Amino acid sequence: MMDTASLMSIPSNDCKFTWSNNRNVGNVRVVLDRSICNEDWLSIFPGCTQRVVASSYSDHCPLVVSCDGIPCPSNIPFRMLRFWSEHHDFVSVVLSSWVVPIIETPMYVVAAKLKRIKMALKSEVAAKKDYDSALVLQEKVWAQKSQLKWLRHGDRNTKCFHLSTKLRRGKNHIKEIQDGVGGVLAFPASIGQFICEHFESFHKMDLMVNSNDILSCIPEIITMDDNLTLMAVPSIDEIKAAVFDLDPSSALGPDGFPGIFYRYCWSILGPEVCLAVQNFFSEGVITRAVNSNFLTLIPKVANASNVSHFRPICLGNFLFKIIPRIFAMRISIHLPRLISEEQGTFQRGKIISSNICMASELANLMHSKSFGRGLALKLDIKKAFDNLDWVFLFDVMHKFGFSQLFTDHLHQIFLSSKLSVLINGGPVGFFGVGHGLHQGDPLSPILFIIAEEVFCRGISLLKMENKFYSLPGPRNVFTPSHLLYADDIFVFIIVELTFNEVFGQVPKMIKWSIRHVYWEVNTVADGLAKHAAISKSSIEWIAPTLFVVSDIEWDAIGKPRFRFE
Repeated sequence: MMDTASLMSIPSNDCKFTWSNNRNVGNVRVVLDRSICNEDWLSIFPGCTQRVVASSYSDHCPLVVSCDGIPCPSNIPFRMLRFWSEHHDFVSVVLSSWVVPIIETPMYVVAAKLKRIKMALKSEVAAKKDYDSALVLQEKVWAQKSQLKWLRHGDRNTKCFHLSTKLRRGKNHIKEIQDGVGGVLAFPASIGQFICEHFESFHKMDLMVNSNDILSCIPEIITMDDNLTLMAVPSIDEIKAAVFDLDPSSALGPDGFPGIFYRYCWSILGPEVCLAVQNFFSEGVITRAVNSNFLTLIPKVANASNVSHFRPICLGNFLFKIIPRIFAMRISIHLPRLISEEQGTFQRGKIISSNICMASELANLMHSKSFGRGLALKLDIKKAFDNLDWVFLFDVMHKFGFSQLFTDHLHQIFLSSKLSVLINGGPVGFFGVGHGLHQGDPLSPILFIIAEEVFCRGISLLKMENKFYSLPGPRNVFTPSHLLYADDIFVFIIVELTFNEVFGQVPKMIKWSIRHVYWEVNTVADGLAKHAAISKSSIEWIAPTLFVVSDIEWDAIGKPRFRFE
């Protein structure tokens, strides 16, 4: 009936359950009551939400509908929509703007010409439209904005796209944020300033403890010939392959041009884009603002109201992404020699599900093969990408054999990075970073697993020194002692020593927090951790290590939990 009448439920701003049987034992909570509206209501009140109010007497909770509007930021960045390339004058507009010469460094020339094209496209697209083509193009605009991928072009579901876009914007809009001291910020300016200051403070450079003593497990693998290949000036074909290998419809960076623009206009842009990329490999310099990025906040939970409830994703300029893509393509050739078999992510030919199956089998062995000496740990590196120290990363790469020239180019990439936080559609702030890797950068996953190899090989070294043993498995079958899924790590071992004697030697390779989690089942890894923890053959940890920063906690099944720093 609601579909027939074109009605929809107003999204809830907090608790979604509206009815309860009010029983202490056997409590049942469901969604029985809803606030509904139509398209006209959303057009007038685009930011409307409902709030479920607690009820003292009735089993139904009152619903309060808030009709606060969504303020539109005055500095919404330029974004080229993909359908613009289908306009019959698109290529001519780009060509007429691009051919005007600029005398400067190659990368500056490309950045300046893109900025000039941006102004030309704004005026040209607004001036040239006819009614028939506009009907088709309008549908594609809303299809892209609504992010409904299962609806094909040509269905003319324009109303559906409109409604989906409005509901998504209302749901993702940050209406208020907790300030960390018990207060709540509700004004857009205050919210933007607080979030920007939080991320600017977080990304400041910190002093790193010397870690040379834990790098002895890293062998020298990269040869001089490998380094020459890694730092060779890329050919035009290699640059073109990198451009066409990147996602053409990925989220847009500050310059507003998607990958489809470079593909469609490669015959025009290609020569000068190749000169810009080749200039970086020969000179090692990146023009200011080319490596500018938007930090967009993706809610990890419904009704996020704390900065920790958002996942920051970095949106970079497509022009700059070409450089890390080339590096990633070159390094990936050497990954089979650099990365241990225990790591199961971010590598061609490996899938995370194989390690998940292996972890499940190891958890089963805890019941039958450990005979009271088994220890299963689930470790989580807190904010793994964001907290990786550059000095540590470069030290690891030097131990592997990467040249100083290669790490100098990486350092230049890191130092040139600038961030602005996207809050409700508008960028706030402009600051640099002192540590960490950008989630969304093509090179970041590879650099992370190279740094994580210190932990992986360090555990293997402890095993070789007979500090502990792998779980005994089937005859003539190798049983791994640890498995890594990016920032999630599993350790399954047989120990003869106390926890301090074994894991007091675990290297602090990153500024991390390790959490031993028993009772969380929100991920596959946590579910396996719970399964291993309830094993009767699991031993209790005798004492925390020297870097425990909080008191011992005990969960519902009487197992200890520690938090490490």
